[in-house]
Amino acid sequence: MYDYEEIKKILITKNVSRNFIQFDFLDSLSKKCLKICENCPNGMLVLCETQANVKITKNKIWESNNRIQYLFSLIMDKSENADYVNIMQRSVVLSLNKLFSIEAFNFNETNDIFIDDDKIGAVFINHSKRTKVNKDIVSCYLNKDVLLDMFEEIYEREKIDEKIIATISNYFETLIGI
Repeated sequence: MYDYEEIKKILITKNVSRNFIQFDFLDSLSKKCLKICENCPNGMLVLCETQANVKITKNKIWESNNRIQYLFSLIMDKSENADYVNIMQRSVVLSLNKLFSIEAFNFNETNDIFIDDDKIGAVFINHSKRTKVNKDIVSCYLNKDVLLDMFEEIYEREKIDEKIIATISNYFETLIGI
């Protein structure tokens, strides 16, 4: 489980990730967020340790078995002006480049996150379809096992898990301008 007190120490946000909930296992993080979003404040951070294999877009399956992952979502008030997926992609890439001190992370127009040419994750959005609920769920899945293999020495000396979540949150709020 994530240490939220460590995340809070790094946060410089006013809204994003200031409210928090985490789960050990879910069938689908984004489906859980859609179920609970009605009662969640703008910017709520939802974390999950493990989830079952789920379809994300166009029947692509995010294979969760035997992978160590970062699985997190932000529950955001719907905004016609915000391109949440692009902002999350940029936030993830900026955060990883900063934390690992390299410029090798990037993203493409299909919402995938890469290090050099290797896909390490994806970002996507779900919209609440309930008429009274006007929320967007912005989710990010990252293969932590790839990052562990490449940056083992950094993981050994730092609490990098919490730093990744907090730094992404900080960039996201800065880029979205709330």
